[in-house]
Amino acid sequence: MAGSLRALVGRPPRVRFPYLSLSALALWAAAVPPAAAQAPVVVTGLVTDASGGVLPGAAVEALRGLRVLAATSTGADGRYRLELPPAGAERVTARLAGFAPAAVDLAGAAAGTVTGAPRGRPGAAGRTDPGVAAETVTADFRLDLAPLNDTVVVTA
Repeated sequence: MAGSLRALVGRPPRVRFPYLSLSALALWAAAVPPAAAQAPVVVTGLVTDASGGVLPGAAVEALRGLRVLAATSTGADGRYRLELPPAGAERVTARLAGFAPAAVDLAGAAAGTVTGAPRGRPGAAGRTDPGVAAETVTADFRLDLAPLNDTVVVTA
């Protein structure tokens, strides 16, 4: 009877190295740091006008795509500080009424300094060694005056 049951069921699968896959999984888990262990990214900087004067009250936002990760305003000294999650932001923007907005691309930025230029103008990034994970980044902005637009409506 045992022989006929074995013929119906067949041979059980053979596990040659059962601990190899568990060892590989344990090594992978040890190599990947948990998200809670990663330090947040801190972005600080100064917002000035074209003449170098500080701009208090400027809105500064850290964005990932269209999602705002953090937002703040500059203090009386024109300085700001944003604390971001470890994944960080892709872009930081600064704006103030009467001035053209400026943006800095932080994707892959290393700890160091990047300088903001109005969007669409060259020279928006001066980063250092993009292979290093950023923990503190300084992003300074220079906001130019916004262009004046007048509309004249003539009716007859």
